[in-house]
Formats: sequence, C-alpha cells, structure tokens
Amino acid sequence: MDSGIEVFPSNKGTTPK
Repeated sequence: MDSGIEVFPSNKGTTPK
C-alpha cells in the first residue's frame, strides 16, 4: 500500500483519503 495514503481493498490504493 502507498505510504501516507489510506487505501481501500475496493480501490487497491487508487483512492487517497
């Protein structure tokens, strides 16, 4: 997963929180 970015299983790290 991307560091500093909260990701979701549905988006696989494509959605920054």
